[in-house]
Amino acid sequence: MSRRVLALACLAVLALSGCTIAVDDGGDSGDAAAITDRVDTELQEIETLEATMIATIEQGNTTITERVRLRYERPRHYNLTYLEVTNQTGHRIPNATGDAVIANGTQLWGYDGATQRVVWYNETRPRSLSQLMMPSTQFGPNVTFAGNETVAGDDAAKLSYALDGSKVSLISGEVERRSRLASAMNESTPVNATVWIDRDRWLPIKTRLTMRAYEVPLTVTYRYEDIERGVELSAETFQPPTNATRTDLWAGLESRFGEHQTIAAVNEEIQPPIPEPTVPEQFAFGWGNVTTINGTEQVLLFYQHDTTDLRLLRWDNTSFGPIQNGAPVSLGPVEGTYTELSERRFVAWTCEEHRYLVSTRANRSVAMGMARSVAC
Repeated sequence: MSRRVLALACLAVLALSGCTIAVDDGGDSGDAAAITDRVDTELQEIETLEATMIATIEQGNTTITERVRLRYERPRHYNLTYLEVTNQTGHRIPNATGDAVIANGTQLWGYDGATQRVVWYNETRPRSLSQLMMPSTQFGPNVTFAGNETVAGDDAAKLSYALDGSKVSLISGEVERRSRLASAMNESTPVNATVWIDRDRWLPIKTRLTMRAYEVPLTVTYRYEDIERGVELSAETFQPPTNATRTDLWAGLESRFGEHQTIAAVNEEIQPPIPEPTVPEQFAFGWGNVTTINGTEQVLLFYQHDTTDLRLLRWDNTSFGPIQNGAPVSLGPVEGTYTELSERRFVAWTCEEHRYLVSTRANRSVAMGMARSVAC
């Protein structure tokens, strides 16, 4: 995926979570429920808002920073316009300035400022202000007060909670239009959320989401500056420019990152072909794809049984691999490592010029069986 598309996609990291019932004591104490209740009240009362959002996306040795102007009008009208996008070296990404995500309450567009095209179009229900700023429908369950901190000179209450990773997507859109790729790589993976609440305005001024994507830690941080309520916004703010040409980004993503329904179709894109793994009969092949990440080709085969996934990944770079340590194990012709992290089991090994990884929430036997069936 190009960095411009990645930036546009990462802008809309969205989560859907449950509602917290709170007793209001004004939020002055360290009572997390009281603070969330007051924040929810403030967000509900806002008619219009304008702010600058600084988004930082960090994964491995890659960092992208975005400065975005947020303009919002109730209900669910917003315009997120890129002011500047820089890569990990601090250099600006060409042609990103002027790109936008625009919603008019019922429809959602992405606008490519360089080509003056509406690069995707989604007839869906746009997001609420809380989804844009935290980003979640409301706070997740089990919110805890994590102390008071100063953020850019503002006194803030720090709240922490966990979200269900299957409800977080790196591609904008409702569940029915969500990229299967983005959904699968977060499926049933915990996402830790931290939100800093300005104690004067009782609005989120910083949000951090930490998750694992392709088994590599991914952190997305939003920070807000120059927040103004009650600004006047024209109707044209929430429509793409009239001279924009409509195209469909999803078609391009499908052709480049789309799912293959058979392993044979995956193997048509790669050399050498990847052997078909041996898996327990209850696991069905779901899909596979081939992508390129920072110049490294990645092959992913995805199997599933009920809510339990089983994945085989291969990279054409032996120095690449998110799991570098673990207990040594024999995989027949080669040696590998076995690791358990949280609820997942990993088996990693190298075969000639490729690095392999099995990842699953099933037991060790399932992980080792798949690895040995591919090995080298």
